[in-house]
Amino acid sequence: DDVCSGHDVRSGHSRRDIVAPALPRRRDGRDPQLRREFRRLVHPGAHHAGRGDDEHGPALVSSALGYLAAARNGLTEDEILDVLSSDPEVVEDQRRRSPLSPEFDRLPPVVWSRLHADLAPYLAERAADGTTVMGFFHRAVAEAADHRFLEPSREQRHSLLADRFASRPTVVDGVPDRRKLSELPYLLAGSERTADLEALLTDFEFLDAKNRTMGPQSIVDDCARAERSGCWTGAIDEVQEAMRLSSSIVGEDGDQLAAQLTARLL
Repeated sequence: DDVCSGHDVRSGHSRRDIVAPALPRRRDGRDPQLRREFRRLVHPGAHHAGRGDDEHGPALVSSALGYLAAARNGLTEDEILDVLSSDPEVVEDQRRRSPLSPEFDRLPPVVWSRLHADLAPYLAERAADGTTVMGFFHRAVAEAADHRFLEPSREQRHSLLADRFASRPTVVDGVPDRRKLSELPYLLAGSERTADLEALLTDFEFLDAKNRTMGPQSIVDDCARAERSGCWTGAIDEVQEAMRLSSSIVGEDGDQLAAQLTARLL
């Protein structure tokens, strides 16, 4: 398939010709070189004759980089395709750009495959939460992407990404979803959804799965992040204190969590 071959048949430019820029000197997210590179990705027609905005569309490029910047540990390919398919701005733009395409509930995988080919020099795969995720290949790139694509709509991107993880079951066939356990509290704090974060951090199924999978300190850390983000409530404070006091017990024997929480919270 020419679309996925790595060669842009419309322009004659090979996507593999795109190379990562030299690492910038500045580390504040405003490095001029990376800003130019990101502008080229969003508006390629201004930099390469024949590679107009119809290559991907500004909404798709900006959203993909924004969601990657929003995630705590990066995103899997399925996760990024899922959240892009749930973003009304991306879906509307893709339908506008391809009016003759069939209606879809989920973006065709080729849309992400094409974009990923152009973003590849800026990304790196790594292990996280028991799977392989994509993130930025260097901290300076991550900071620049945060400044350019996340900061203008931080709460919105965190919130939509949180909705996608919240829709997943916490445990499937006895196996906890480590990605949900790791990302959801972080994203709810980032979107300042206090009520939802309190509900999550007082949900026994979530606490039990996270304690057994990641240990009691991870729950204490989630509660501390809630405080830093301004989502602090009395209930979260009580959970944090209960987990701190019982960490040595429930860390050794997860079956003791229910008894420990009941004794300390009721």
